[in-house]
Amino acid sequence: MERTSGTLSLKKKLKEIREELNGETADFTRVEQKIAEANTELNELSYSLPPYELRLFSSELDSLLKESGEVKASKTKGTRKRRFKFTKRSERAERLPTTDFQTSISDKEPEVQPIVSEKIIIEQEQIQNFKNLYKCILESKQKPYEMPYASGSLSMENIQESTIELPHMPFLNGSIFMTDISNTLIRILLPQNSSIQIRLHNIKDCKLYIMKMPKSVDKQTIVIENCKGCIFHADTEAAINIQNFCNLQLNPMIGKACVDPDYSFATF
Repeated sequence: MERTSGTLSLKKKLKEIREELNGETADFTRVEQKIAEANTELNELSYSLPPYELRLFSSELDSLLKESGEVKASKTKGTRKRRFKFTKRSERAERLPTTDFQTSISDKEPEVQPIVSEKIIIEQEQIQNFKNLYKCILESKQKPYEMPYASGSLSMENIQESTIELPHMPFLNGSIFMTDISNTLIRILLPQNSSIQIRLHNIKDCKLYIMKMPKSVDKQTIVIENCKGCIFHADTEAAINIQNFCNLQLNPMIGKACVDPDYSFATF
């Protein structure tokens, strides 16, 4: 009954957000607040939801957040800030064959050259996407706990042999989606009172340090799917809950431990 009432409440909230976004005079502050509240509800329901429902709700939230940012940006005058900037390009950086990083959305898509050996700074923007990186450093440089946005979305894809360093987030509520990443060091520190959904897809042989700072009683939920050979730092084991869509029968229940072949905990 609790799950049923929770999903009905969440569906109603998502419908209200969609209707407000489609209206003539959307209040973006209220929309962002409602998205943050919906994300908090989804995190609370995540343990009781079947995988397909969790995917549906997560996708809808991401879609609403992206649409909100796009509509807001289209109504804001002035030049948009650059999404990121490059610094300290390696003199020995070489371009790799595009076949390793070519997008597969359509045969008509132009070939995409990977960004090689760059240092990329994540700016304070609400919605950001980074892709096709090889031997790069991706990091945030904002001041501690300086969060200009109540909600936001950050996605990263096609990243190899790189370092992702996010000691501070540009938003308090929202989502982080990472896909097709291998042999990469990932360090993400989240605000103690944040409600950020983290989803990892096709993550191979990566080392991850993800947790709320300072340590919180409220554990950070991390949803993984099709991940192999991943090592989470031992210091984070008591601070995170990992839900593996590929091994649902091994997902830990409250008060019980389990061993999942797709990931482990160790120091590094």
